[in-house]
Amino acid sequence: MHVRRIAGIVVQTYKIICNILCFSIIAILYPAYGEQSDSDNTTIAVESQRLDKKTIDGMWVEIKSGESTTYTGFTPASYNATKGVAYTVHVSDYENYIFEHWGDGDKNYFKAVNPSDNVTLVAYFYDKSANLTQDTHENPVKQSIFPDWVKNAARQWIEDKMSDSDFLAALQQLVDQKILSAPIVNEQPRAEGFGNTQCNRGFNHVEMIGRYTNGDTPYQIISLRLLLLDDKGEILATGSGMISNVGPHETKYFNAIARYHSDFTSCEIQVESKIAK
Repeated sequence: MHVRRIAGIVVQTYKIICNILCFSIIAILYPAYGEQSDSDNTTIAVESQRLDKKTIDGMWVEIKSGESTTYTGFTPASYNATKGVAYTVHVSDYENYIFEHWGDGDKNYFKAVNPSDNVTLVAYFYDKSANLTQDTHENPVKQSIFPDWVKNAARQWIEDKMSDSDFLAALQQLVDQKILSAPIVNEQPRAEGFGNTQCNRGFNHVEMIGRYTNGDTPYQIISLRLLLLDDKGEILATGSGMISNVGPHETKYFNAIARYHSDFTSCEIQVESKIAK
């Protein structure tokens, strides 16, 4: 019995010594064994800006590799990634800031990245409290006295995608902003209320755009309420929007947002409250 016990102890000791020697040899021959080479490392940086390219920090970022979350934090974010590994970068809305698109124009909240070198992603958000509706791209453009939304409106009018009256209304805004000095007279005055409303579905929100024509009283702020309805007219979700500095009989464009990700039948817009000037 004692001999067998001693023999067993000798065998176990031998195995331990062999394992130590094998590991030492591997460590000498392959000093980077089990470690990631610096040449395999890369960086995924995520920045956030408004549509007018003003930086906004503190937007939530998640980075996943497959089903595993490898990074969470706020912009500006920097993550040490591995070259050749597929990642998914996700940004989220926060309060008045609603995701619009990535720097390449992609409007999906989830951005697939397979980096071979350092990469910087810019997520653009529009500030619904500021009624920012012009589009902005990552590439710099030449300075122009005309805002981007005017150029877009002109392009749609030339392509017969916008009516003459709507285009005149867009030009009238140039007069209101004192970019043009000659007044633009509409063919006929619009009745007070909403017009040209359209609902667009986003990733996890619904946006309504349109125009509002004011009555006799000027207002500093007009608060809007967006309603999403089912086929029975029942309210599924509500959202909000705002129009600021509206003069008598003035027409302004607006947008309203509702957080909702399921199906709906129709949408309506209402005036919730007004603050007179």
